[in-house]
Amino acid sequence: MKKIISKQNETIKRIKSLEKKKYREKYSEILLEGYRLIEDAADSVLIIKTVLYVESVDKKKAILVERLSESGTEAIEADEEVFEYISDTVNSQGILAIAKMPSNEFEDIPQKPQGFMIYLDCMQDPGNLGTVIRTADAAGAECVAISSGSVDAYNAKVLRSAMGSVFHLPVIQKVPGKQFIEDLKRGGYRIIAADLKGAREYREMDYGEKVCLVIGNEGSGIRDEILDICDESVKIPIIGRAESLNASVAAGILLYDIAMKRNC
Repeated sequence: MKKIISKQNETIKRIKSLEKKKYREKYSEILLEGYRLIEDAADSVLIIKTVLYVESVDKKKAILVERLSESGTEAIEADEEVFEYISDTVNSQGILAIAKMPSNEFEDIPQKPQGFMIYLDCMQDPGNLGTVIRTADAAGAECVAISSGSVDAYNAKVLRSAMGSVFHLPVIQKVPGKQFIEDLKRGGYRIIAADLKGAREYREMDYGEKVCLVIGNEGSGIRDEILDICDESVKIPIIGRAESLNASVAAGILLYDIAMKRNC
């Protein structure tokens, strides 16, 4: 296995460029950092092209490098100073990987779903998006659809917050909201918008067998053009003095309310 000792190495330049969305899209590659995220990716259908590591990694990370190498992944050792240069974390774990970007497209949304999805309308905080993806995975949703104007699902902060859940269910980006919702409605879905002005509290809701929850932008909520075609709005009561709930917290409450009522 070769060792990289220069920050000017072409592989290092390529990895560094993947911090930016335009290069992730240009190369159709994503950057994964840390043992847990890479292990989750290795256990999924994701294609890992390159793994980069430092000599001092512990035994479990070395075993993961060996496993990936044996499966055809290019394994490259890097000088610690070079690795720190490309690492996105304060306390680096000494291992990162380049993977082929998942090819999920709008057309890939399940044609015969079990009936539980979430659509995110212009969500822009990476921590929120990652948390929602992780919660949707935990609650048993089968797809996360994300509108144009939202943060990139393969942003490093999103990936860390999602903790591998981006590999467990389809995460579809740049979804045309109106078309998506209209298609779901034709397929028998109820479209439920989370809105502070919602007519009904979530505890009173009967979501039905097939439901898509819509969560909006952290500051401005769901766009009017999307809200207008939703079947119903639901709200979470504010008991204290806070103006509203964090978008990912609201999504978590509603996702689990849907999951519990579907499985009771």
